Amino acid sequence: MLVGKHAQPHRLAAGHRAKRRQRITRPAAALALKRLLQLRLRKNDLSVFHVLDRAEIEFPFEDNTLFLSMEDDRSQQANPREIRDSYLEEMKAFIDGARERCNEQDSDYELVRTDEPLDKVLLRYLARRERGR
Repeated sequence: MLVGKHAQPHRLAAGHRAKRRQRITRPAAALALKRLLQLRLRKNDLSVFHVLDRAEIEFPFEDNTLFLSMEDDRSQQANPREIRDSYLEEMKAFIDGARERCNEQDSDYELVRTDEPLDKVLLRYLARRERGR
């Protein structure tokens, strides 16, 4: 959860914690992906829809923010301007890694923003499947 200058809470997806050390940990998401990919190893057809909020992808925060874990009671006060570049770099690496792991297992990966219309997401996914990834 994110609380900015107006004290309006914003939650980031499970596992997101921005720290002054500029690290992002996503243990729950990494474990979930590992278990999903095990389904592919058992010859199941697998499509992963990675759903993220726009704020998780773009990190638009400017003011001093309280970052709250969605997995436990931890929180961290941080200046988003100080951690933005590192956050975006690590988020990109995480998304790219998830996409790469899915591709290695011949599974579909689709990044979905919560503000995207579902019909647009599904049409994009189906068009990609039609083309053969």
